[in-house]
Amino acid sequence: MTERARVASLPDGTPVGDLPLTRVAISRLRVEGVLTLGDLRAMRDHDLLRLRAFGRGSLAAVRSLVPAPAAASSEVMIAGRRFTLGAVYEPAPHVRPYEPGRLLPLRLVGYDPTYPWPRGRVEAELVGVQGTRRRVRRLSGQAWVRWAGERVEEGEGR
Repeated sequence: MTERARVASLPDGTPVGDLPLTRVAISRLRVEGVLTLGDLRAMRDHDLLRLRAFGRGSLAAVRSLVPAPAAASSEVMIAGRRFTLGAVYEPAPHVRPYEPGRLLPLRLVGYDPTYPWPRGRVEAELVGVQGTRRRVRRLSGQAWVRWAGERVEEGEGR
């Protein structure tokens, strides 16, 4: 059995430290919050390359074991509203700031309707925040629909 086939048979909850990757790649993944095989399976190449100090060599090592996710539909339905993956949304006018960054725009990067939160789980990336670290927010689909206002920027090409 090849390493790729062995990794393909592992469950999503497998820690990245249990994968046959270099210590450097494992360390970079952990520091950036990619802790399980499921997290790694969901990441696209450009998301991995955006991780600090994660280069093309580490990407090649990861992709030799874990294939890139299949291209998903660019549109998703969340609680009856249609959203575009990769598009940037601004907060709805009724949203009040109760935490830092609450009124910053967010890019919709993922949606899992089967996640056990109300209306699934949304992953959104803060837009316009300075710094090298990618800032991702995870919220329920129900909370996303309440927060999301109008689309302000088209998504990245998929």
